[in-house]
Parts: sequence; structure tokens; C-alpha cells
Amino acid sequence: MQKSIRTAACLAAGAVLISGGAITVNAAPADNHLQTVTALSEKIHEKVSTEVSIAAKSAEKIKQIEEAEKKLGVDVEKTAVAQVNDYVNVRKSASEKSEAVGKLYDNAVATVENEKDGWYQIKSGSVKGYVKADYVKVGDVKLIESAASKVATVNTTTLKVREKASTDASVLNLVAEGEKLKTSGKEEDGWLKVSVDGETGYVSSEYVEVSMSYKKAVSKAEEEKKAEKKQASAGSAVASYAGQFVGNPYVWGGTSLTNGADCSGFVMSVYAHFGVSLPHSSSALRGVGRSVSLSEIQPGDIVCYSGHVGIYAGNNTLVHASNKKDGIKYTSPVNYRQILAIRRIF
Repeated sequence: MQKSIRTAACLAAGAVLISGGAITVNAAPADNHLQTVTALSEKIHEKVSTEVSIAAKSAEKIKQIEEAEKKLGVDVEKTAVAQVNDYVNVRKSASEKSEAVGKLYDNAVATVENEKDGWYQIKSGSVKGYVKADYVKVGDVKLIESAASKVATVNTTTLKVREKASTDASVLNLVAEGEKLKTSGKEEDGWLKVSVDGETGYVSSEYVEVSMSYKKAVSKAEEEKKAEKKQASAGSAVASYAGQFVGNPYVWGGTSLTNGADCSGFVMSVYAHFGVSLPHSSSALRGVGRSVSLSEIQPGDIVCYSGHVGIYAGNNTLVHASNKKDGIKYTSPVNYRQILAIRRIF
């Protein structure tokens, strides 16, 4: 008993350190030593219980993150998801005045490499640079899950996509090794439901590897290439549409693609079909759209001569309302020497 009282007195005289924290008990008369020990014991128990609870919660959170990382295939704490209306610029350095090297579109994912003055240094796809921290969220498991989609990568030379989950079902498509197919990832009896060219079918799960896929940043060069492809596609559509009227009559001052048009009326009416308003004048057409060089010419471009105009159809061919005798026709090869301007609308 005397030993216990001495211990209590020692403890009561100062402070007891628990896991880096301190619990202080004021000195008390000898007849209150037992009460002091009891109070101290309760405080120690409360402190330890709190720390055990915090540790348990931390362990549970770590476990949840580890499970999420295994499922999503990313380092959660270093994964950023863009939260913008359209896109945020990825810049060469941490400044809004810095050159844009790419675009991170809404819900696109990036890996955070560093943080500096309200900017994240990131890597996404082929793009490396900086984005404002205000436009991305980092380490949000639910957000990462919503940004993820599952793909099935073909790991055999040629894979048959069948109408139903059976080897007896008809074949809808053949897919080459390395191709990625959209899928829910849900497997039933060794079959996986996939989407190919807008059609839904089934493949044997034995011949694909399912993984998570994320939208990544687009580099400046990739963006330009994408725009060029879109322009080429639109231009080809114009040239194809114009070709439908070959054989129809030439009418001076006319704008009808079926009943007759002159050269500028033909160009004007073809582009009107695509929602573009152009002047009914061959000379005025030299100033529309943007200028391109002869080496850049592509289908759909407007080819301007002195007093005449037509549409480049590709393969060294011009489609135009030629004259009263020939009407709307194809001319090949194109007379390049007399070209005054080449204009591109799309």
C-alpha cells in the first residue's frame, strides 16, 4: 500500500507522456492519492482508447485505398480527375502565361508528380506539364471510379465475336490481336459481353484481358491532327455531295444544283447544303475561308481561277459547272498553272 501511494505521488507531481501527448495531474494531499491514481488511470484509458480508435480508422482507410487501387489500377493518392465544363489547359510551366502543351478534358485522369504554388505537375498520356489545382480533384476514389471504363484487350491472333454466349452462335465480327473492346467486365459462364462497331456481342473470356481504361490528356499535336482529320472528313463530304450533280446543266446566273447553276452558283449551293453561306461571285470566293497552298490541297477546297471557280474532288480532279455545252462535270487533271487561290472552309 505504501509503495502504491509513493507511485501515485510521483505520478501526481508532474505529467505522464502517452504517445507524444501529455496528461497532467495536479499534486494532491496524501489522503487523496488514491483518487488521483483513479483519475489518472481514467485519463490514460481515455487517451489510449482515442488513439486506438484513430489507428483503427486509419488502418481501415488504408485497407479501402489498397482495395480501390487493386480494382482501379492506379495510385489513388496521386491520381487527379479533371472537373471542368470542357477542358483545362496543361501548361509548360506553373503559370497561366506559360505555353499550353495540351488539354485535360472533363473527367480525364492524370498522375500527380508534384505540387507547387497552387499548381499540380502532372503526366497524362503523352502530355507532361502543369494544371491549376482548382480544376482537378486528387485522391477521390468515387470520382476515379466514375471516370473509369472497362476494356477487354484481345490476346489471341483473331477473336470471334458471337451473337450469343455460345460457340454455336453466329459470328458477328472478327477482331485482331491487341484491339480493345468496350465491356462491362461482367463474366458469365466463361463469356464476356462486348461492344464492337456499335454492335453488342460475346467473346470467350479466355482470349481477352480486362482492365480499366481512362480518358487522358490530349497533346497540342494530337489536337491539331484531330482537327485536320475532322476537316478532311468534312471536305470529303462536300466533294462527294458536289459529285452527285455531275451531268446537270450549266445556267448563267443560276443556283439550282438540279435545274442549272453557273460556276459560283454551283459552289455556293453545294456549301449551302452544309450550312455555309457563300457569295455568288467567283472573285468574291477568293476571300472566303482561309488560304491553303497547292501542296496542302484536299477534297472540298474551293479552287479559284480568273472568272471561274470549282471544288477540288481529290485525285487531281475538279468538279465544277463548266459551261453551257458541258454542264456540271469532272475535269482531270486540274489546271494548276492558272489557279489564283485555294480556299478552305472547314
